Amino acid sequence: MSMISNSEAIAAWSAMPTDAIEAYDDQGDFPKRHLMNGNLLRMLGSVDGRKVLDAGSGEGYLSRLLAEGGAEVVGVEPAAALLARAQRIEQERHQGIRFVQADLSTLPELVSRSMQWSAAWCCSPYLPGSRRWRRASAR
Repeated sequence: MSMISNSEAIAAWSAMPTDAIEAYDDQGDFPKRHLMNGNLLRMLGSVDGRKVLDAGSGEGYLSRLLAEGGAEVVGVEPAAALLARAQRIEQERHQGIRFVQADLSTLPELVSRSMQWSAAWCCSPYLPGSRRWRRASAR
């Protein structure tokens, strides 16, 4: 198995076709809608009033679900195309989500001590330095 660099991964996600990005709905894509979301939300329990970091927020579907549950959410996404859609939807809906473009491999420097939870639903195992990131985000 060949490994790609973090910058190559960001470039690949940034090159995601617009129609693929637009195919996400309020529950994400097919696997997230039918296999993942319910389990994740059950594991998290109530997020009302929590400050949550959504690392690798993509086009923002999970950030929006968390905000609907009452969380104060910051979504961090390195891929410009995905981030642009998340920001556009936030401008339309005004859920109070702050989306930030940043390289997730440097997230420990970006994690705010005021965040109570971090969610990296599908990306944390693939981040360079992910052990360091998980320790920093688990405070």
